[in-house]
Amino acid sequence: MTSRSVFPKITPPPGGLDRLRRRMRVREEAAPRAWWPRLVPVGSVALAAAIVLIVVARRNVDPFAAARSFGGPSEVALGLARSPSDAVTLAGESRETGALVRVPTGDPHVAIYMVGTLE
Repeated sequence: MTSRSVFPKITPPPGGLDRLRRRMRVREEAAPRAWWPRLVPVGSVALAAAIVLIVVARRNVDPFAAARSFGGPSEVALGLARSPSDAVTLAGESRETGALVRVPTGDPHVAIYMVGTLE
């Protein structure tokens, strides 16, 4: 079975082929659509999302509140807490450039120290 036996050959109506070619030529000659109007909605959504993120994420950070939340050396450095009085020693070069801070724990038999250096 061939396509000629299934689809009979028909002739176009008078002037129909010329009208078809004219319409095809007009579409080819038409100016291409501008690409920038499609960016307006996308850009406006991106701008709105950026503004929302900036407003939500923006907050005034108080250095004293931040130091209190971290505790330890941060509070001591800002003068919010006294240096620990527990006896702990540093050896070698770290004596001049280091500091130790005892970290509170739930177990009185456990002692944990936070070590900070200036190097």
